Amino acid sequence: MGQFDNAVHDARQQAANGDLIGALGAANRALMQMPQDQNLKLFRARLLHALGRDTEALADLKPFTAGPMPAQLALFVAEVAEHAGALKLAEDALGQALSTAKKPATLLAKRAVLRQSLGAFEAAQKDLRDAIKRSPTDGELYRLLGSMHRFKANDPLLKKMQQARRKIPAGSAASAHLEFAISKALDDLGDYDRSFKHLTQANATMRKLHPYSAQVRDDQLARYKQALSTLPHAPAATASKAAPIFVTGLPRSGTTLVEQILSAHPDVTGGGEMAIFGGLMRETLGDPAGDAPLDLTQETLSKLGHAYADAVAMRHPSARRVTDKSIQTASYAGAVAAALPNARIIVVRRNPHGNALSLLRQVFQPGKQLFSYNLDDILRYQRGFDDMVAFWQATLPDRVHVVEYETLVREPDATTRALLDMADLPWDDACLHPEDNTRAVQTLSAVAVRKPISSDAADKWRRYASHLGA
Repeated sequence: MGQFDNAVHDARQQAANGDLIGALGAANRALMQMPQDQNLKLFRARLLHALGRDTEALADLKPFTAGPMPAQLALFVAEVAEHAGALKLAEDALGQALSTAKKPATLLAKRAVLRQSLGAFEAAQKDLRDAIKRSPTDGELYRLLGSMHRFKANDPLLKKMQQARRKIPAGSAASAHLEFAISKALDDLGDYDRSFKHLTQANATMRKLHPYSAQVRDDQLARYKQALSTLPHAPAATASKAAPIFVTGLPRSGTTLVEQILSAHPDVTGGGEMAIFGGLMRETLGDPAGDAPLDLTQETLSKLGHAYADAVAMRHPSARRVTDKSIQTASYAGAVAAALPNARIIVVRRNPHGNALSLLRQVFQPGKQLFSYNLDDILRYQRGFDDMVAFWQATLPDRVHVVEYETLVREPDATTRALLDMADLPWDDACLHPEDNTRAVQTLSAVAVRKPISSDAADKWRRYASHLGA
């Protein structure tokens, strides 16, 4: 074999063995020999995506967006573009594929989610209604549509869902999604006990389909504490001067609202859940959850900080300050503080019962937040999270700031002023009106944050207090 074939063989072999970094290096060598090989560019894009380097992956995928694409390729392009923050490109890729798709329901559903992120709710609902016509027993379509629909008495959509329920096998993912949708409808109608009954069934099915070990999570947090307990306190002279604002907390705790408030400021660009730092940390320092000791020298931490700043600048080249809403930041906040001395770390905390109810009502991306399908697992996860935050507050008393969700929505003026002080930002009135912020919101809170700050949701969990053990 020639150099090109050898490099391609090495890349595929290393990828099969799980060595994505080695596979990427081999793919790069092969592309130096044949820079226009489209199949290899697609392979490299998949490697880059798996490594969380979606902006680079998107560059390899650009040639494929010039014309109609097969459905599976369009879905991949849309996923990469979405992760890279290029939502319009993702929407266009799906639109191109829809023009020739024989089974368009999946593409319509994905485009609906994107349109919801962009605040185009009517267009999103139209896509979902069109998808339901083509796939009337797909429970997930009803759940997605129901999340944007306010149910009323004798609602025809609820009747359609109840009809579909009789045709969907019990215990299937489709049945779980439909139970979530029916629960939401009954909550809108004020039938809270029946709503929670359907919610319980939905989560029980999801738990059977997606097992979860709380002990694995507990062990991971213990390893993180131990591995990161010896971080150097003084930053390197060569440390990055970047000043990102990390917003973290449990899922469904109010982090999206806090990011929306901050990114309403003219000096701030909302980065969303960028998921950049964790991957770079494992590449540069090692894996805190692994067995090998970490490389925690000032030199490597400086390298990590600059790598993160460069990756963010590539994604948001004109931004002065950027928010990073990656949920797992709380696990490795010390590494963030050491690598980025000017970073701000803001933790959002919510009443545990309100947080638990909101988690029980959600379906997360495959493999994500599996603890959320069982109340006991949620409570245990919350305790682990609170313990981790307390650890970092004790270790880094001046670097980790906590915002209480209930205080924020009940006293938005005072809390927002304190929040901007935490982030080292001057006051701006726009931060009191995050509903006017037009940026794309790629989280499950995409609908809620398009509304003015309100305390209405803060106590809704009390309707279900007996079911939540409160």
